[in-house]
Amino acid sequence: NVNTSRIIIRIDNLAPRISFGAGNENEVNYQNVSRNWIYVNVSFAETNISVLTFYLYNDTGTVNSTFTYTNASFYLNWTELSVNWTGLADNNYSYEVNITDAANNKNSTGKRKILLDTTNPTITSFSCTPDSVVAGDTITCTCIGADATSGVNLTTYVDSKNPSTIYTTTPHNPSTTDTGTYTTTCTVKDRLGHPISSSKSYTIEIRGSGGGGGGGTSISFYTT
Repeated sequence: NVNTSRIIIRIDNLAPRISFGAGNENEVNYQNVSRNWIYVNVSFAETNISVLTFYLYNDTGTVNSTFTYTNASFYLNWTELSVNWTGLADNNYSYEVNITDAANNKNSTGKRKILLDTTNPTITSFSCTPDSVVAGDTITCTCIGADATSGVNLTTYVDSKNPSTIYTTTPHNPSTTDTGTYTTTCTVKDRLGHPISSSKSYTIEIRGSGGGGGGGTSISFYTT
């Protein structure tokens, strides 16, 4: 009697194919968005998947979250898979998806970067001085804003005397030709358009009316 046996050896030296899939909310690399979640969708081609891993990193480069799928987690004929990281803090993030097949061939989507920013900027300093002048004298308004995540993009001034005109030069010198009490409002916006505003008041008096000081200063903060 002759015993025979057949041994089948499968040689696989091709790396799996993987790419960010259609419908990905983050198609654009270096995207800035006002939300607290990141959705990642990938398409891949591999019949002998061993591990598919989603990586999310924070601004310091450390791994923030990792989701791993093995071949026991999904049918092998699946060609798309996605994750949605939610409840994330404002920060710079990067993400990538790596795939390994049963022969230990590897591939990666490569990293994409995204900035999450849901927070309004702040006004760290705003003054209009002096707060009481005679007509024709100079008032100087200086407004400084800050935004820790995306940065300040625009600072504007609007005077109550001429509310249809927006000024973008800092410092700003409102008109003092007419007497009365007026306000100047400073609005700071970050790179995603989040605003914060503050108003300062000042008094313009008739020259030779006795001058004096006082005038008073009021300040208010509000956001939209």
